[in-house]
Parts: sequence; C-alpha cells; structure tokens
Amino acid sequence: MNDIFLKIEELTQNVSLKSHYAALSMRYRTQEDKTLRSTQENLAYLACRMPATFAACLEVFKRLKEVVPEFEAKSMLDIGSGPA
Repeated sequence: MNDIFLKIEELTQNVSLKSHYAALSMRYRTQEDKTLRSTQENLAYLACRMPATFAACLEVFKRLKEVVPEFEAKSMLDIGSGPA
C-alpha cells in the first residue's frame, strides 16, 4: 500500500495543487456536477481526497472480514465513491 502513496507523491511533486483542490472542494460542496475537469484536478483529487476514501473503504473491508470471516468478494460495483 505504501507504493500507492509513493506514486501519488511522485505524480504530484511538481504540481501546485492548492488552487485546484480549493476549486474542486467548492464544487463538491455546491454543485451536483463533481466531474474532474483537468489533469490538475485529477491530481488534486488523487493527492487530497483519494487517500481518505481509500482508507475508509479499506476499513469497511477489514471490519467485514472480522464479522464474516468466510466472506470473499467475487466482484465489486463502483457507484462513484472515488477510488475506482
């Protein structure tokens, strides 16, 4: 999993993400259309929102394994939660 975060850091190290993330966050709060509109917005999402979404999904699957140890997912439906 550390490889994922190292790759995010590599992809975003030369990009100023602050303004792109601010615009993306404002759109998430105020508009229905949350489509990422540029490479910079994709990178801002990747660096700022994706790690938390990924961690939340990981926690759900860990807890599911605790509650139903024999469960093995055979497929997954992405309904727009982020990390797709």
